[in-house]
Amino acid sequence: MKILYVNPRHDPGPATEFLKQGGHQVTSVAGTTEALDMIGNQRYSAVLIAEGIEDSAAFEFISKVHRQQPEVLVFQLSVWRSDLAETFKLLELMEKGDDLPQ
Repeated sequence: MKILYVNPRHDPGPATEFLKQGGHQVTSVAGTTEALDMIGNQRYSAVLIAEGIEDSAAFEFISKVHRQQPEVLVFQLSVWRSDLAETFKLLELMEKGDDLPQ
């Protein structure tokens, strides 16, 4: 999956490394303005928002993302779950049209 990670601290963090090891293409940007520019020019399967972005700014950003790409999934890393990577794998299978595991 092609994932955009919005992280003002510029550190890749364990989530990014974990997703890259899972075969996902992760692009990191420092702020929401840069992220919106990238979303306007490229398609992403998911957008991750680092914990360093305040909730009010994150909610506004999510709204703007969905105006540009309504189908993109947006996750705040404050709600990171251990099964998020598995969720990405299932979504990738769905995008390819493969059968989902039962």
